[in-house]
Amino acid sequence: VIKDGKISGPAGEVGEFNELATQACYQRGGSVIVGKGNFVPHNVRIADKNTTYGNISPSYCFECQVAEVEVDLETGAVSLVNFYASHDLGKVINPNCAEGVLEGGIGNSVGFALTEESKWDQEGRMINADFKDYRLPTALDVPKIKIDLIEPVDPIGPFGAKSIAEAATVPTAAAIANAIYNATGVRPTQLPITPERMLKIIEKNC
Repeated sequence: VIKDGKISGPAGEVGEFNELATQACYQRGGSVIVGKGNFVPHNVRIADKNTTYGNISPSYCFECQVAEVEVDLETGAVSLVNFYASHDLGKVINPNCAEGVLEGGIGNSVGFALTEESKWDQEGRMINADFKDYRLPTALDVPKIKIDLIEPVDPIGPFGAKSIAEAATVPTAAAIANAIYNATGVRPTQLPITPERMLKIIEKNC
């Protein structure tokens, strides 16, 4: 049992946590101490082990993202002007880390929405297998992101927190596509929304 910085066992108190950790590290040639464990919240239930249907997460985060775009009607090029993201993460344990994860996830999905596409020839060989042809977004492609962290304390999550990470990537492409529709009146239905594809949609519908 670890409590108030001290470790105790069936025979009583063993010692201070930091002293014992230091001794164990030195005795093991400097290798780190690793503890393993698991925790299954009471509300996680797998109804069917074959389909995994059921409540597979102790709590779910919620998010809303809004993109502001400019579309060049002559070239089909889409430029992101501003981006807004409101995410319900429960109690945010590390705000700087949370914002960094959200910015990274959104930046990743900007590429998914606008530039990144794997292309293959008829024999199944990738024909754009380098960064010259497979274009990742850079800092110049991602606008300033305004992030709001919404913090209702979750009764199940650790310290009242919920999940983050992959959830940041889910609404981004849809937010960009909706902004394009709002700006042009035509809705892209295929990703990535390249200038060539956008121009074809504009010419077909306008």
